[in-house]
Amino acid sequence: MTKKSTRGVHLTISSAVLALAPLLLVGGCGEEEKPAMVKKAAPVVDNTPKVAPVTPVSELMKQYGIDQRIVLRENDAPGTDAERIAILKFFHSMITADGPQFASMLSSQDRMEFAELEETNIFEEAVMDIDQVNLQGGSSPDYQPAVVAIMAMQSTNDYPAQLWTYQVDKNGGVATFTSAPTPLSVMDKLGTNGQVDTWYRLLDEELALAIALDETLEIPQVDARQEVDTPAGGSPDAPPSRGPAGPITVPDRKPASPPKFVPGSS
Repeated sequence: MTKKSTRGVHLTISSAVLALAPLLLVGGCGEEEKPAMVKKAAPVVDNTPKVAPVTPVSELMKQYGIDQRIVLRENDAPGTDAERIAILKFFHSMITADGPQFASMLSSQDRMEFAELEETNIFEEAVMDIDQVNLQGGSSPDYQPAVVAIMAMQSTNDYPAQLWTYQVDKNGGVATFTSAPTPLSVMDKLGTNGQVDTWYRLLDEELALAIALDETLEIPQVDARQEVDTPAGGSPDAPPSRGPAGPITVPDRKPASPPKFVPGSS
């Protein structure tokens, strides 16, 4: 074979190989292309704390036979069933004059004061005069659950107000309520929203005022040890001389009296 014919054969073979190249790349000696592996996405974990659903106040009142004079609106109610039940039962025992149940839910100090009051009929007579009790929940500055109670009376136009902090027993036992001091003229300043916060703000303002008075008030002090002499040439009826005046410390002012469990009483 001549050189020219040999070169032609090589070109023909080269052309054939090049023509088969796409088939070799695609077919791969007749084997089918394997599908690409797709990794599954990791499951999404929701770490948001689950909030237990609460029972509407109206249902709890029916379930526990709560006196209809008690008003606790949904937007003013605590966020758990245990707290809702606690304040409903507490004020039910108060306005129905259920002394034993009411006393069992009081703190030790309040229970002693109530025991003295229960010896008379004042408590029962007063609570039976209550026409309505409006409750509004909140929390104290130290994050204890708290509730303001505003009472409308049948025989007067007074609206006694009380604030109580309370602790709910995690084991399902009886809750414990503790009375809070009452600011002066609280109903004139309380408002309709955020009553628990306003109550404590008023107490803070009264305390700040008392401290300011303690720091600025000076009262003349008599030195009883100094001898008292009649001034020379003076009348024996002339007032005795006094020692030098000096500042004295005014004792810390006691907080306003806590509620005495009798609406309208001082």
